[in-house]
Amino acid sequence: MYGKCGSIQKVRELFDKMQHPGAVSWNVMIAGYAMHGYNKHGLNLFEQMNYFGTKPDPVSFICVLFACSHAGLVDDGCKYFNGMSTFYSIIPRMDHYVCMVDLLGRAGYLVEAFYFVIKMPLKLDMVVWMCLLGACRSHKNIGLGEFVARLLFELDTKNAAPYVLLSNISAEADR
Repeated sequence: MYGKCGSIQKVRELFDKMQHPGAVSWNVMIAGYAMHGYNKHGLNLFEQMNYFGTKPDPVSFICVLFACSHAGLVDDGCKYFNGMSTFYSIIPRMDHYVCMVDLLGRAGYLVEAFYFVIKMPLKLDMVVWMCLLGACRSHKNIGLGEFVARLLFELDTKNAAPYVLLSNISAEADR
């Protein structure tokens, strides 16, 4: 509750009073830092989590990838994503893939994000494509945006969101 309200100092005080915080407590603290712009504090806390012997869970990596995305730490995000299965035996889920597309997209690596999506071992869904389309809008990439929008139109013809995003991309490009 304190973390969502932005009272990071209060969250940290409570966290520091815990004798043996579990993964959920660590995740809340990491997410709180990331949500309020203290991304590097969140990543440092993740490293401390490992040091103190608390094993990260899938949510830990969502928090870490979110922090990397909002801090523009593409290399670190890739390192953490690749380390999930290698070092922690955690198989990435769709949430993790969406975080990676967001990370690459925010940083302007749209082509890399596209290839990341098409190489995913999971069944593609609207969320991952919408994330990429949003990045196309942010970086004014009308060509890739149109291509992704067409894919989205085929996935769900009744969803207005891709039409609106494509319209915004086109309007910003004076088309």
